[in-house]
Amino acid sequence: MINRKSLMVHMVVLAMSSVAMSSVAVECPPNCAPYARPAPDKRTFRSEAVDHALAAMAARIADPRLRRMFEACYPNTLDTTVRNDGYVITGDIDAMWLRDSGQQMWPYLRFAKDDAKLAELIRSVVRRQFGFMRHDPYANAFYDTARLGEFKNDETAMKPGVHERKWEIDSLCYPLRLAHGYWKATGDTSLFDDSWKRTVRVVLSTFKEQQKKTGQKTSYRFRRKAQNPTDSLSNEGFGPPVKPVGLIASAFRPSDDACTFQFLVPSNFFAVDVLGKAAEILSKVNGDEVLAEECRALASEVSSALKRHAVVETKDFGEIYAFEVDGYGGALLMDDANAPSLLSLPYLCGVSSKDPVYRNTRRFVLSKANPYYFEGLALSGIGSPHTGLGRVWPMSVIMRALTAESDVEARQCLEALAGSTAGTGFIHESVDVNDASKFSRPWFGWANTMFGELVYEMVESGRIAPPVDEPVAWVRPLGHRNDAAFFERRAEYWRNVIDPKTGFARGRDSKGAWREPFSPFALGHDASRKNDFTEGNAWQWTWHVLHDPEGLISALGGKEQAVKRLQALFVQPEKTADSGFTADVTGLIGQYSHGNEPSHHIAYLFQYMDRPDRTAEVVRAICDKFYHATPDGLCGNEDCGQMSAWYVFAAMGFYPLNPASGEYVIGAPQIPKIALDVGCGRKFIVEAKNLSAKNKYVKSVSLNGKVMPGFKLKHSDIVRGGRLVFEMDDGAEPLLSHNGH
Repeated sequence: MINRKSLMVHMVVLAMSSVAMSSVAVECPPNCAPYARPAPDKRTFRSEAVDHALAAMAARIADPRLRRMFEACYPNTLDTTVRNDGYVITGDIDAMWLRDSGQQMWPYLRFAKDDAKLAELIRSVVRRQFGFMRHDPYANAFYDTARLGEFKNDETAMKPGVHERKWEIDSLCYPLRLAHGYWKATGDTSLFDDSWKRTVRVVLSTFKEQQKKTGQKTSYRFRRKAQNPTDSLSNEGFGPPVKPVGLIASAFRPSDDACTFQFLVPSNFFAVDVLGKAAEILSKVNGDEVLAEECRALASEVSSALKRHAVVETKDFGEIYAFEVDGYGGALLMDDANAPSLLSLPYLCGVSSKDPVYRNTRRFVLSKANPYYFEGLALSGIGSPHTGLGRVWPMSVIMRALTAESDVEARQCLEALAGSTAGTGFIHESVDVNDASKFSRPWFGWANTMFGELVYEMVESGRIAPPVDEPVAWVRPLGHRNDAAFFERRAEYWRNVIDPKTGFARGRDSKGAWREPFSPFALGHDASRKNDFTEGNAWQWTWHVLHDPEGLISALGGKEQAVKRLQALFVQPEKTADSGFTADVTGLIGQYSHGNEPSHHIAYLFQYMDRPDRTAEVVRAICDKFYHATPDGLCGNEDCGQMSAWYVFAAMGFYPLNPASGEYVIGAPQIPKIALDVGCGRKFIVEAKNLSAKNKYVKSVSLNGKVMPGFKLKHSDIVRGGRLVFEMDDGAEPLLSHNGH
């Protein structure tokens, strides 16, 4: 049953269109303007291989905003964060996090084999990471000199050169992952000397100590005098107790917040994965089977413990992975934005994306059942206690795209990210769900580079639309220029069948003469009927130039003549007798046939003729006459849902007259309020104020508080989420020309 007063429509839609760049003064990374890299002489590292690949990939992106974001973000680590001797800062904090730097370098591994300078940089980063790990395996961030910083008074065994000493399992995992990735990408084994093996032994020793088999009080303790309670550990700095079950305790999460239960499940999965990678190097490069087996044994122990203790049965999602457990039976069900996270398990931790427990977990963490999943008009995704309630980390949306179950989901995430930078063109740590201008960290190298990685992979796999600057641009990259010219000509062939004398589309014979006799009422269905039309007649098919309505109007003598011809369509006799085949031509208003698809766009052509009042009148007449909540409530063949789809669009107040254009023609809504689910938790709200039986005309339309000057609504406007408001009244007050939008 169609309830026109309270219909709620849920749609998943895809964006390929561009939007204007912000001109408002914004805060960007150093030496960067919005959507722009630093000048070449201001970049902290230059890689010809990266620059060449960047240009080649950017040329394959149609959306100018997305293209400029990619060009600015992908090289942001190299452009702004590289210091001497492999010291790579995270961005606006002058310190090197083991986690951040490990991920910041990751997207550039593909170029290391062909760029000696870049390969040396990555080796320098890994060597510095290994040195930091041996210096203090419990620290998460370091300086390039033996200085003490803002956290020097923390109650822990702080050493010179350490920026922060929060024990996080992943801090020891990211460097091992990067080293393994470098080896796989280049075949270079120069990193894996005795210092590498000493580093692995430090990792093993630290992991084993934090299994806490000999007691809760290990060599690591941490307390900080801070306003935020998650910046310190309870129980004299040893943290909440855990039961030794084979898992590794992590005092803090990747977000740098203290764990509620110290067996942090995603980080334990990460440890299992990198221990296996370390064992592979030790075995194949070093030939050290003893140390390799020690890595494999610990990985096996932790993996078995995860199977026993990390899986929780839930009512709504089935078996899922807990975020944290304590070994006593306590489990925390949530996810945090920073990685490793539960969402990131396939991307980072070696868990199969087809693992049924992971798939259940993914549904959970991307729902409101996750207490740190937030939805809003600006962005929807996972946040963190680190930044507070109602704030989403764009990194979580990036991770959602990297683990997406469909191309549609990935593209929705990409569009959401591109629309949430507050005009900067760069990715931030967190944004307010309803106001992207309220963000934290204007310079966050890891997030920028990770966004670039996402775009690179989507372009490479063909999941981002290439430039289309003419109707047949899709042919040109293939080198088939003759085919391109063929389709360009063919797109104009409709002109050959418009008879300027009668004003109708007509058939021609083999000599090019108009076929006689001619009646615009004559219906056809197939060639055996010896008619020039299929499922319609000249009255209906004359208007079927969806890709060039302006051209059709011109061919019919301009707007004044075209509107007269279109008005006449609706006042002709509703006759079908003696006109030929009739089964598909039903739902008549004059010779307009709503029972068959070829007529469905026609009401919206009035907009192109500066008569929005007639669009409003015809749409209302169709809805009232041909849609009823009865068994025979549709006037024609449903044909894969088209009859219902027309009503949904008409009720919302816009229609895809040319589906390939990325635009909708504004009509006249039939329902007071509709909410569209446009993906990634965002909503597009459509309101029709003062709508009534009498008030069927559109007085004005505003998008996100700004009056729309024309009658075109972009698809990209919808998928970003927002609010479209119609002001309805009882008189026909025309909208401006479509050239205004």
